Amino acid sequence: MDVHKQTPGRKRHIITDTLGLILFVMVHSAGIQDGLGGRLVLRGLFDRIKGVSNNLHTRLTTIWADGAYAGIVEWVKLMLGWTLEIVLRPAKAKGWIVLPRRWVIERT
Repeated sequence: MDVHKQTPGRKRHIITDTLGLILFVMVHSAGIQDGLGGRLVLRGLFDRIKGVSNNLHTRLTTIWADGAYAGIVEWVKLMLGWTLEIVLRPAKAKGWIVLPRRWVIERT
């Protein structure tokens, strides 16, 4: 069960490029918290692309994520060499709003 959403089931972690094309997906139990799920999916992407001939690994420098992944920012920099930028919702915003960079994953 996802403690924050109070629902049983599955949780999906999706990484896309800036166009919204899927790079990596991981589905697991909703009982796994976002920080650990983020580590698993980013490590999976890292392992998958480190030997790819198009050098995506060397071109990938910044990843945008929501606040649920704030706890792994340092881990991503230290272990993977990427910058994880957290895109937060403005404090005074009401209702649904388009957030820069995060809208790409939301539409995917």
